[in-house]
Amino acid sequence: MRLNTSAQRRMSMYLCSVLMLFAVSAVIPTDTLAGESEVQRLIFVSAGFNESNRFWTITRPFQLQFDPFLEKLLDLDPKTGEYIPRLAEKWQPSADLKEWTFSLRKGFPFHFGYGEFTAKDVVHTHSLMLRQEAIATFARFWRGMEEIKVIDDYQIVFRMKNPSSTLPYAVSRSGDLRMVSKAQWDKEGLEGFDKRPAGTGSYHYVTRQPGQSISYERVDNHWRGEQPAFKELEIRISREDSTRLAMLLRGEAHVVDLPRERQGEALKKGMKVLAS
Repeated sequence: MRLNTSAQRRMSMYLCSVLMLFAVSAVIPTDTLAGESEVQRLIFVSAGFNESNRFWTITRPFQLQFDPFLEKLLDLDPKTGEYIPRLAEKWQPSADLKEWTFSLRKGFPFHFGYGEFTAKDVVHTHSLMLRQEAIATFARFWRGMEEIKVIDDYQIVFRMKNPSSTLPYAVSRSGDLRMVSKAQWDKEGLEGFDKRPAGTGSYHYVTRQPGQSISYERVDNHWRGEQPAFKELEIRISREDSTRLAMLLRGEAHVVDLPRERQGEALKKGMKVLAS
């Protein structure tokens, strides 16, 4: 069983300069489980990152923790790198590149019953990038925008102060504008968001143990029709290279990040290297 394309992209974007290894035997498919991996809980062990559910306070290299459950307006084709639809289905710039109009998909729900994703959620998400504590990679870019104009529930216009050809990049998987629910914020505020942030991804957030792990669970009947191979996903944190290697070799982890100098032993045990 291969990791699905979406999962591979998520891993790749986080591990820009490291190599990942995984136990091939742990992800072999079984015909007796209706096409699902016999591994139901995928465990990825990371060297660690800045931890928070407040994505606007986390810089881009450490945003792997949000990728399973918080989506963007645009995605990237894994082969060509071209922008492709995600929560937005169409987008068009003005002739002077100062306005970008996005048409949003209709009828796609947030996790935990917080209603349909609409233009108001885009405006709310952008407002988080304007908060005083926002230090996300693109926070300065978003502060330099003139406004987001809501045409209706499914169409918005990003108005820039200056011509911008990079807006699609900023709202794609490469950026950090992650769509979250205004309805949740209105009902529960920052405290509720911290406890259980609602997204639209193919996994939903379960819990976080600071300094130890983050857990997610697959969303059945995801709006995009995605069906990740693993019912549950857990990102564990282990700072020591030797500990991550030992967990991989003992079968306690399916995926780990390792520096080059620690890969030899894993390769001898039949692991596979995924370079990014």
